[in-house]
Amino acid sequence: MAGLLDRVLPSKAYTHYDGWAAQPEIRAPYKPRNTVAQRAQQVFGMDPKVRRLGFLPYPKGALGKGPIDWSDWVAPEILHSFAKGFVMPGHAAQGGYWTPDEVTRDVGLNVAGLGYAAGGLIAPKGALGMGGTRPGIGHNMGPPIVDEIGPVYQSRLKPAIEAMPQEKMTADQAAAHFKKYPGGVGADELEWSGIQGLLGAGGTVTKSGLLAQYEEKPLVIEDVTRGGTDPEDYTALHEESARQDMDEFEIMFDPEEGGWVTSLYGEPMHDYGGVLRLHDTKEVAEQQLFDELVESAQQMPLEELLERTGGGPPGSGGFVKYADSSLNIPGGTNYRETLLTLPAKTGAATTTQRYEELTNIAARRNLTDAESEEMVAIERAEFSGEAGTAGQDYVDPHWPEKNVVAHARFDTRNIDGDRTLFLQEVQSKWHQQGKAEGYKTPDKRFAEPFQVIDATEGISAPSDYVLYEVRDANGEFITNVGSEIAGNADQAIVVARGRIRDNSAVRDDRVPDAPFKKNWPDLTFRRMIREAAETDHQRIAWTSGQMQIDRYDLSKLVDRVMWNESSQTLIAYDKAGSSVLFKSNVPAEKIGDHIGKEAAKKLVNAKYEKLSVAGAEDQKIKSISGMELKVGGEGKKAIYDRMLVKAANKFAKKYGEKVQVKEIDTGPEVYSITNKTTGNSLGGGYSKAEAKAKVVSDPDTYEMVLETGGPQEVWSLKITPEMRKAILKGGVALSGVGLLYSPKERQSQ
Repeated sequence: MAGLLDRVLPSKAYTHYDGWAAQPEIRAPYKPRNTVAQRAQQVFGMDPKVRRLGFLPYPKGALGKGPIDWSDWVAPEILHSFAKGFVMPGHAAQGGYWTPDEVTRDVGLNVAGLGYAAGGLIAPKGALGMGGTRPGIGHNMGPPIVDEIGPVYQSRLKPAIEAMPQEKMTADQAAAHFKKYPGGVGADELEWSGIQGLLGAGGTVTKSGLLAQYEEKPLVIEDVTRGGTDPEDYTALHEESARQDMDEFEIMFDPEEGGWVTSLYGEPMHDYGGVLRLHDTKEVAEQQLFDELVESAQQMPLEELLERTGGGPPGSGGFVKYADSSLNIPGGTNYRETLLTLPAKTGAATTTQRYEELTNIAARRNLTDAESEEMVAIERAEFSGEAGTAGQDYVDPHWPEKNVVAHARFDTRNIDGDRTLFLQEVQSKWHQQGKAEGYKTPDKRFAEPFQVIDATEGISAPSDYVLYEVRDANGEFITNVGSEIAGNADQAIVVARGRIRDNSAVRDDRVPDAPFKKNWPDLTFRRMIREAAETDHQRIAWTSGQMQIDRYDLSKLVDRVMWNESSQTLIAYDKAGSSVLFKSNVPAEKIGDHIGKEAAKKLVNAKYEKLSVAGAEDQKIKSISGMELKVGGEGKKAIYDRMLVKAANKFAKKYGEKVQVKEIDTGPEVYSITNKTTGNSLGGGYSKAEAKAKVVSDPDTYEMVLETGGPQEVWSLKITPEMRKAILKGGVALSGVGLLYSPKERQSQ
């Protein structure tokens, strides 16, 4: 809005004008009516006498003596892009963005506030010369029709404290007050702020004391949005453009020519010199065509390329990182990534900036032990892909931002004519690791009694040396103690207890404490509902758990994974036999970080293999391949098929909506051929007809496996106007499920 006013008014001293309340209300040092009229006419081509926008077609009768017929003024579709630019306060316009259908149905964009458009510029049915308009359209004579937009995230805890009926009360009374507060105050805000601990201590609490505690440690979520593609690497966009162009061509076998002919709109293609383009195989023909189309896309103007492929300007966090087609369901546009982060506690907000800070510190003085460990943690995240703790912050190798509680990757597509925000992925590496390794909280960590294992075998040491490996009752590793320190297992346990007390030489894989341990999918989903409401989407949808499993199916990516227990080396080979993963210093408990928990369990439990290579007979080798690489993916099914569905239904129930199953088109079907017994792939990239032809020769041995494409069922929720208005006004509550207030609760307040 300010951008529009800046173009119309010579200063930011906005005033009330013709019923339109521009904010803030400040008197201008000039006559606003004449100035606005002059500026509007200059910028927009508006003619006060005719009362129209100069760059739009005149309505019937506007230039003659007869009455103006607004019914055939201009098609709403033409005005759609113009309407998207207006999200005005006061009486100027209904907030948000609209599709052409919505423009015709229930939206009135009125610039009568500037004094030039009589009636609605884009009015609802019945308003364009065919009847009266509803209140608020026309000359701004009704109440405001703009959607009220509040903060993205809102606290329930702070207003609940402020609403306490008295200054002093018992802890039990305060807890009961929070429970009865509209919407309830959830555990995440209470625990994160430290107020839960105060209530748990019992006794008397005060309103001012609780408010001071909240202000000391409020729960704050900061969004980082990534958009567009890095201009230094447009490979993905060039390839996407080429794939779109491939649909215009046809590659068919010509018996007369004895080869595969490429045609465009039915006309065979010829190479230089007029020679018919002919190939021995379809695959070679497709590859040559694809390479040429990529080269063509590389010559395309940047604006055209971005518009064509859905790339766009970067968001607040810069360019997107994971737009690669192998990580996304085909068919979407305007791909984005949103990170939900907590404020950094140690240094800068990103690992890149923090590493630079530490480097500058090291140039002036020696780093402290804590700073050195922080630097190593950042290096591990950057170069080894290891998530963990750096200082007091959580670092995720997927993102340079610290403390990413959860992230969402999404794009835009069409479902049942609705502009749909489609969730490609929602994930929380932080809580995934926290669930496996635990959180750094003050509670007791290691379970008694401790166990001691002789870990001497495989290390180079004197014959009388013993390495004691100390683990807790649950088998969690604590520390290693050498025989130069401990003379026996009991002494090793004593040393381990001392190290725990002093927090030294004890490997602590736990992650920093964080809110939303159990309900991060719900938080992320509600944040995406808000995103959809802000960006003109009428529906939200997300993948099934099986689609996520298929996307990350290890058996599609590699042919064999091998682990050398002796050297703790992990290697993965692709179907061509090339090494695609080589990691050293990978103990059994860390294998899952690289290939997934389920595959890691299969690999660790596999039988040892004997090597015939001279000098390597004593190496302990394990491997899995084929069907062993397939995993159940129960975790992904739990998130996408249960948790997100439950969160959506709970959110939508009060609006009379519920989750539906819809279909999306993901492009042409592409198949691979797999051996049913071994699970080994015999090749891919086949059309359905080609795959059937190959399988029919031996259907008992081989089967077709859909790799990509075809219709896919997804979860979907319609976003009603009431839903949209509520989430825009009430925001995402940080303290439980739902809005800051439900409609009934808001009315009762």
